[in-house]
Amino acid sequence: MKVAEPFHLHGQMSDSFRAAVFIILSGGFQDAYTYTCRGEVFANAQTGNIVLLSTALYGREWQTVLKYLVPVLSFLVGTAGAAVIHIKPDFIP
Repeated sequence: MKVAEPFHLHGQMSDSFRAAVFIILSGGFQDAYTYTCRGEVFANAQTGNIVLLSTALYGREWQTVLKYLVPVLSFLVGTAGAAVIHIKPDFIP
């Protein structure tokens, strides 16, 4: 009778189910914490901020629009900054 070999992951660790669950739970906890304890703004889920921003725009609640516009714009600036960091200028060897 042949004994089964142990399971080995091939590829990145981020491909594992356990890592995915940890990342999902971590992001959910961070969003729940920032929404309930830090002024009803989401940390990770920009979709939530965009929905709340749209609702405030529709209701013409300009203070609330500004409240949700800041994290959305900050996310965009951070994403653009991360993209620029990956661009290597021609003059750098």
